[in-house]
Amino acid sequence: MDLKQLEYFVCVAEYGGFTRAAIELGITQPALSKQIRQLEVELRQTLFHRNGRGIALTQAGKTLFEHAKGILEQTERARQDLRELHGSPMGKVILGITPSAGKILAPNLVTEFQKRFPRASLDILEGTSSNIHDWLMVGRADIGVLYDPPDAPALNITAALHEEVCMICPADKPVPGGKSALQYADLAHFPLILPSLPHTMRAQVEAVAREARIPLNVVLNVGGANFILELVRQGHGCTVLPEHLARESGFADQLKVLHFSQPALTRTMVIAVSNRRPGTRLVHETEQLVRTQLRERYPHAK
Repeated sequence: MDLKQLEYFVCVAEYGGFTRAAIELGITQPALSKQIRQLEVELRQTLFHRNGRGIALTQAGKTLFEHAKGILEQTERARQDLRELHGSPMGKVILGITPSAGKILAPNLVTEFQKRFPRASLDILEGTSSNIHDWLMVGRADIGVLYDPPDAPALNITAALHEEVCMICPADKPVPGGKSALQYADLAHFPLILPSLPHTMRAQVEAVAREARIPLNVVLNVGGANFILELVRQGHGCTVLPEHLARESGFADQLKVLHFSQPALTRTMVIAVSNRRPGTRLVHETEQLVRTQLRERYPHAK
């Protein structure tokens, strides 16, 4: 059993067939089948069930697949560590980021990444915090910038900053009771435009409402903070979002921001690193770069 055979085996398992795997590997299908058969003979195990619909891993195949993935990842990590002994890090790092954070962070981050790591590449995946959490858990992303994720052994999570969350309304909307600061119970008095579940901001607002035992009047469910703020500006309702999004909307003078008190409502942006991916020098230094860029680009945050 050698590394090339393990690579071939993993590729066949991931693509679910020999034809697609052979194309991906750049070899003929008979050559690939021969390598897999030699592996089965050496291990004295049948690795795949073969049927008219394709192939599926046997129990022995599933066991080998888990070990093979780990072996190949450790091998690649060793290769990268040796290459990185001299000069700037090499390889690729995959970053998952929310749309609101990406709008502010991504342009400068990409420029600085290319300057610091000219021999490396950066892939950016945009999604909700829930999406990013899933990508990190399955090893699709190395690093994630997301909000309030659940703890998980597969993730190394550190808080990056805290954002104040406020009620944002049209500038000309009368405030019930003429208040300048709101209690959580006041949520019941506003027609709300909120992100659709499973957005973490929506989940947080619903959790606050449950704790205060108040009903929410949700008039619209909308995916995307920019679209939500535009609907608020047009007078379709109010929303609960971080204050800085209103300031950076381009029409802040047409919006009214009301703060919550006792206590203030906040959400936490975190940087999470997946333990499912090789922890290379490039990943470590990119995490530090992301942290530095967040501090510079979010000076309003705590």
